[in-house]
Parts: sequence; C-alpha cells; structure tokens
Amino acid sequence: MRTMTTDRAFGVAVMLLALAFILFAVPSIDDDWKKAVGARYFTVGPRYYPYLAGILCFVFGALIVLKPQAWLPDFTPPTSPAGRRAGLVLAISAAYVALVPLLGFEAASFFMLAAFLYAFGVRRWAMLISVSVLAPVAVSLIFLKIFALKLPSGLLPLPF
Repeated sequence: MRTMTTDRAFGVAVMLLALAFILFAVPSIDDDWKKAVGARYFTVGPRYYPYLAGILCFVFGALIVLKPQAWLPDFTPPTSPAGRRAGLVLAISAAYVALVPLLGFEAASFFMLAAFLYAFGVRRWAMLISVSVLAPVAVSLIFLKIFALKLPSGLLPLPF
C-alpha cells in the first residue's frame, strides 16, 4: 500500500476546507440583497461567487490528489520553509472563515491581513496596520455603496 505524499495530503486538506466552506460558510450569507434598492438589476446574488470559488478550490484540490506522478514534482515537505508557509496559509485561511461570522468582515479581515503580512515578512508596522485597516474598510464600502450589498457585520458592527 502506498503512503500518501505531502502534495496529496495538501490536496485533501484543500478539498476538505473547500467542502466546509461550501456547506457551512456560503449558506450563511443573507438574502437581504433581494430587498435592496437596486435588486431588480442584479441577476445573481452574493452567494454565486463564493460558491464558484469553493467549487473551484475543491476541483483543484481533487486534481492535486489525483494527478499522475509525472505531472509535477511532489509538494514541498511540511518541514521546509515553503511547506511551513503553505500550512500557515491554510491555518490563517481557516481561522478567517471561522472568525467572519463572529467578528464581521472588517474585523476578521483586519486580523487576517495583519497575520498574512506579518507571516510573510512585512515588519514595517505603519504599512502593516494601514493596509490591514484600509483594505477591509474600502472593500466593505465598495460592496455597500456600489453593489448595495452589506457584508457580514458580526457581533461588533462598524457604524457605517
């Protein structure tokens, strides 16, 4: 019996995270968009792209699991720096998905961006904090003002 190589284990992990995202995170998105002022102009709701992204992640994870050995070399071992970074990306992403319903989009995105920036070498605190604060607020305002979609507010919503 063959042992599972690290790249196949990574593919299984991606598939499981994508499946959890599709089954639990995406259905939690509200249907409030149907009551918005410009709803009659939208043909798809806010669940469309998350479902599409989750399905694509699941398919690409399955392709990693099922790939013939000749396609690509094995994935980096988890003990190497690149393997640890891949595990860190998975851990931060899973924590982000878990925190969005609790903290809301802006706060969870702040922590996720700060963790990613710090983990991948950004040590200039002014840049780390400004990007981590401004990016989620800008995305939230774009969704609210342009798309008329309110992102999850969590337990502590922002006042705008």
